[in-house]
Amino acid sequence: MENPVTVCRSTMLCAGIGLTVAALGACNDSPFGGITDTISASILTGDTTLFVDQNAVFTAQAVYGLGPGFPTSIQWGVSDASKLRVTVLNDLSGNVVALDTGTAWVVARINVDFLDSAQVVVVAPGLVRWRATVAGGLGLYPAVGLTDSTVRVSGVGTTLATFGFSGTAGPTAANTCNGHFGPSVGDDGTVYLTGNDCTRRHAVDLGVSWAAPVGDAEGSVAIAANGDAVVLHSEAGAVVVSRLAAVLGTEVWRDTLKATGLIQESSLAIAANGEIYVAWRAPADSSWLTRIGDAGAVRWTIELPAWPHLVGPAVSGNRVLVTYLGGISVVDTAGGAPVWSRQFSQDDPGAPSDVQPSPPVLDRFGNVYVQTVRALHSYTSAGAPRWTADSLGGGSPAGGVGSPTLLTDTTVVIGRSGNRVCGVSGGTGVPRWCSEALTGAGDLLGGALVGPDRTIYVTRTGGELIALWNATGVEFSTWSTEGGNHQRTRRR
Repeated sequence: MENPVTVCRSTMLCAGIGLTVAALGACNDSPFGGITDTISASILTGDTTLFVDQNAVFTAQAVYGLGPGFPTSIQWGVSDASKLRVTVLNDLSGNVVALDTGTAWVVARINVDFLDSAQVVVVAPGLVRWRATVAGGLGLYPAVGLTDSTVRVSGVGTTLATFGFSGTAGPTAANTCNGHFGPSVGDDGTVYLTGNDCTRRHAVDLGVSWAAPVGDAEGSVAIAANGDAVVLHSEAGAVVVSRLAAVLGTEVWRDTLKATGLIQESSLAIAANGEIYVAWRAPADSSWLTRIGDAGAVRWTIELPAWPHLVGPAVSGNRVLVTYLGGISVVDTAGGAPVWSRQFSQDDPGAPSDVQPSPPVLDRFGNVYVQTVRALHSYTSAGAPRWTADSLGGGSPAGGVGSPTLLTDTTVVIGRSGNRVCGVSGGTGVPRWCSEALTGAGDLLGGALVGPDRTIYVTRTGGELIALWNATGVEFSTWSTEGGNHQRTRRR
């Protein structure tokens, strides 16, 4: 994009590149200083951000009185050769390569004594872009939802806050539902929160569209294709799933899965056909997976080997994947028949039988990724182990182990040991990059979200939203549950 800058006539040497640059007065925001001339030149490529090893081509032109002219010569240079390298191409443009993180300037000298500069900020995946604090702090299970260039985050009984992609604080609203999960964000930017006897729908400006007396502090809400809210909650000791109409919040239907039971912070999955899947726990440690039709009829319920604590199922085609303490099971959607299962201790010797896992995610090839507090595991679509990285555990955050996030270059983004975010090769399980230690109040939750601008967002339970630089977009096809989980928006 053209972004010409007034150029300066020079009287002193530019440090490090041997170019003559201005020393009198100020010339725009350039560090080189100078005074303007009636004849000027401009770099047409404006200030930019590059990742290490990334390149960009810069072009320049001279301006003579009434309009641009063609320069007879251009000499390109940089202010810091440790950060940038530039070579001249055949068309007199400059090819700039980023070498190391930091800030430097590209400089063009046109026809001997007319100069312009453009700032280049060099970054790397995992480098902190910005940090923001949410008033009142975040609860155990804060969540991020993205739409219309806005980041949304909430916590238990505190605040629903918004931030622009640059970290600028936006509108806020009280989160009076006092729920652990949320927000869930619809395609139109509406926000759903659920908590104690409460589910609320907020408009894009965070005004309350409606509130319904349905919900649970440990419950969750997913968004159906038509915008309806599907809420998992307990009521008078019973495990209940309710569907609330998008427009008014009236109850469309409800299913009581068991007269007595516990939901224990499990989240819903809504498949592409509208079918709903929920994992839940009954007293005496019995655990179950239930399939519910779009219109509310219970299709089947099967028993799980162990408690699905802090996780929810994922749906991919005709398969449902669910993790629980110690393992993963995959069943057929038609009747819940087992397809394959795996205990994490089979691939991570020494892991306890009740090791806590993340929810499962899949890449576009059907490979499955699950992180436990001890290791990161990958399996084929048929359940065969691909690799286990025993140095990439999620630690033991109070909010559980967040879902891995898949990027388009097959990188698997995870939280590591409670204070770092790492990008791991999906093919080998070897880290490609890791952030610095993201210290702060509370636990760093492992579930990361990638925005439309490719920024990675993570949260700390103590009340902080952290944005990290990232060069690759999210592979949307890998998140195969239409309703997402508590840290993702709805996918279509």
